[in-house]
Order: sequence, then structure tokens, then C-alpha cells
Amino acid sequence: MKRTAAMAVIFSVLLAANVASAAEKEIELEFDKVKLWNLAGLPGYFFLENLLHESSHALMAMSLGEEIDSFKPYPHRNEDGIFLLGGFVSSADHIPKRDTALVALAPYLTDTVFFVSTDLLLSYHVIEPRSVGGLIVYSVGMLAPFVDLVYNAHGFGKYNDFVIFSKAAGVNRFTTLAITEGVVMVAAVRLIMQGLEVFSKNTEPAKELPKPASVMIVPILGNSMTGLGASFTF
Repeated sequence: MKRTAAMAVIFSVLLAANVASAAEKEIELEFDKVKLWNLAGLPGYFFLENLLHESSHALMAMSLGEEIDSFKPYPHRNEDGIFLLGGFVSSADHIPKRDTALVALAPYLTDTVFFVSTDLLLSYHVIEPRSVGGLIVYSVGMLAPFVDLVYNAHGFGKYNDFVIFSKAAGVNRFTTLAITEGVVMVAAVRLIMQGLEVFSKNTEPAKELPKPASVMIVPILGNSMTGLGASFTF
């Protein structure tokens, strides 16, 4: 009788372990499917980012009293025949340099808010990183804004936002490039760290909260330079 009971216990333990293992594999398989669907949805995320980018330009211009004649948040050729990912046309005859600089910088302020907010939500597990929501939020709130910043930070054409900002603010283009390179490096570190968390194999929630993160953005005003300074602590 004792031998039968012992065999039953052993069999039950093995069965439970097998079921748990199968369930874990099923969760992994389902999450792998979600990752594939998320990969397929990346073009849509970047379209939304482009819409947000151009909307930030337009809303900032409208808040400064400009009227928008044309709004095209999609790839097109402008009146000069130059291919752009998006753009808008204002009817204002003369726009102050300060307003031009603010309009040019608006999307990157929006990107910063989205990026930092998403990073904090995932870091403090308000949204679990290794979940469907975490994967989508990571892609929309961190990956897409990062690509937007990197793509635009390295442009030198006359329609590039940072070229427009540099001319309007009276800042050398290579100065703005150096500043944005520093921001890109910090953002890349956080993007990689959160990516490792989102795509990790560990399904257990973190037992300890990460160290507090802080971001400080201050205006820089002077006779020869106008802009923003950012300080990140993670």
C-alpha cells in the first residue's frame, strides 16, 4: 500500500511538472507569435510616429498663431520636387526666428516625453515588459521615437528640422549634431536595456524595483545660442 501511494505521489509530481513545462512552452510559443505580429506591424507604428511628428509641428505652429494651408503627414514630393516623409505649409508671410525654432523642435520634445514615459512605465513594471502590452508600448513609445530622432538628427538638407532650427536659433549645425549625438547615445542605452527586458526569456516579474530615474530639461538662452539642455540619470 505504501509503495502504491509513493508511486502515485511520484507519478502526480511528474505529471504536474510535465503540464507546467507544456504550459510554459505554450506561453513561449504564443509570445513568439505575438513578436512576429509585432514585427509585421512596425510599418504601422512608424506611420503613427510620422503622423505624430508632423502633428507636433502643425500644433506648435497653430499655437503660435500661424495658419496651416496644407498638412501632409505621409511621404510625398513638395513643390520643389524633393521627396519628404511628411510636411505642412503655413500661410504666414513672416515668421519670427524664435517661432521657427520652436516649430522645428516640437516633434523631438514630443518624442522625448513619449520615450521617457515609456521607459519609466516599463522600468517600474507599471506595464510588464514581457507581455503583449509591454512589447507594443516598447515599439511605439521607444523604438519609433528613437528611429525618428536618429533619422532626422543626421540630416543636412534645407528641409531638415535640425538645419531649420540651427539657422533660426543661430547655432552652428555641428553643435546641434554634437548635442543630438549625446542624446542618441543615452537613448540607445535605454532602448537596448529595455529591449533585453522585453525580449528576455524570464517570465517572472522583477522582485526589486530599479533605481529611480530622473530627467531634467532646462532652456539655454544667450546672445549666440538658444535651445534646450537635457540631463538624464538612470
